[in-house]
Amino acid sequence: LRAWAVAIALFELPAICKVLRGDPLVGFQAGLKDCPSVRRLWALMLGLLVASRVSYAVHGKKKAVALHNAVVHMLEALFFIPEAMAGRGEKPVAAAIVMNAAAFMAEALAR
Repeated sequence: LRAWAVAIALFELPAICKVLRGDPLVGFQAGLKDCPSVRRLWALMLGLLVASRVSYAVHGKKKAVALHNAVVHMLEALFFIPEAMAGRGEKPVAAAIVMNAAAFMAEALAR
């Protein structure tokens, strides 16, 4: 699971670059107002996901770190699944968000 955390952290890096360089807002971003401050906030949110995942990959044996990562992913699911249900965001990505949240939470609580 820690290797998966690195993989999905790396997955977010191109999205951060795209939103900051002004590429069109698509998928889960489609409902956002297109302005510089919203783009920076979106990049910040993705950056915090990356930080949580990298922290877990490095220090995932610590229960507090595992729980923090799990909670971050549960929050991601709570906020992004309604977007997917409203037609914004890709369904496979939404499914992966739910699976990540469940896997990270199950692993953190198993300690």
